[in-house]
Amino acid sequence: MPNKMVDINETCSADPRSSKIRTLMLMVTNSCNLNCVYCYEIHKTLHKMDFETATRAILDVFDETGFDGVSIQFMGGEPLLAFPLIKDVSEWLWSKNIKYPYSLFAATNGTLLNEEMKNWFTANKHRFSLGLSFDGDVSTQNTNRSNSASLVDLDYFRDTWPESSVKMTISTDSLKNLCNNVVFLEEKGFTKIKTDLAYMHGWTKLHLVLWNEQLSLLKKYYLDSGRDMHCSLFNTPIDAILSEERHAKRCSCGEEMSCVDWDGTIYPCQMFAPISMDSAMYNKVKDIDFADAENFQVQECRDCVLQSCCPGCAGCNLKFNGAINRINPFYCKAFMIQIFHTLDYQLKVAEKIENEIERENLKHDINKIIRSLKLN
Repeated sequence: MPNKMVDINETCSADPRSSKIRTLMLMVTNSCNLNCVYCYEIHKTLHKMDFETATRAILDVFDETGFDGVSIQFMGGEPLLAFPLIKDVSEWLWSKNIKYPYSLFAATNGTLLNEEMKNWFTANKHRFSLGLSFDGDVSTQNTNRSNSASLVDLDYFRDTWPESSVKMTISTDSLKNLCNNVVFLEEKGFTKIKTDLAYMHGWTKLHLVLWNEQLSLLKKYYLDSGRDMHCSLFNTPIDAILSEERHAKRCSCGEEMSCVDWDGTIYPCQMFAPISMDSAMYNKVKDIDFADAENFQVQECRDCVLQSCCPGCAGCNLKFNGAINRINPFYCKAFMIQIFHTLDYQLKVAEKIENEIERENLKHDINKIIRSLKLN
């Protein structure tokens, strides 16, 4: 019998590390068949992980204690280039008597999914999840992701894993079509659209104006259509913003999270692995205590009321800004704009709540946050 699956959906909570899920990333290949415009993995090679390295890394994690479950994530490059390994490792694991609940997951561009793979994933969809990266309508997908729109079977992903997210990344070029891209995925029937601004060079003040305009259009689309909102841009939980706790470190990299490269070398996460970051850059932080949040504290963010739910990434800070505690102000300003639209959207939705006490309490909390943000 396979182990019970662990819900590893990403959440934004008052404490992003409270779930006690041990995350193991396996870099099963350093290759990819696409060349996406925003890809941060700039040191791709032909290296692939072997069965012994993968299974040893998994057994080592299961020998650890203190976790409620284990999330095993097959990473790349494009992980389906290593489908035979993924299949063999998964079937080996399912044959074992493992004490922890665990989940198996791979993020994919979807272009290599053939009938053999579809048959295997369909047969095992209750114990293995694929997460698709797809950036919107045909024009945007082709611009961002190497003319790959026609190679991806969107219906298969939607129908096989209806509860899984589709990851929509926004580039400097595709921002102008943000609203249309979300609507495209909504109308395709995806119920979880994980949308983020790409970590890349080239963002300017003009993009902030466009970001504000596109979020306004998207908000209007949801409010006017009456559709359920499935886009992550407007779903930051109120309790996360209201939390009095401040978390300088936004993930568990180097603690509950680790990445094992193709050769067995362990890194804090995939952002610190050689495929993403050269050794000179990683050497700046490889000996620090990743459990000490002060090492990650961005000074200008110390008193920010949004620190508890800010989506900042220490690895991206290091790669793009030269230090794990140095941010690009563009992303800070963009998140503030996003939060104001989120609060406005949630305030308008709250007006429709029939229960007066529930409605007024929620409106009170939202307005409290708005006042706090304006004061800051």
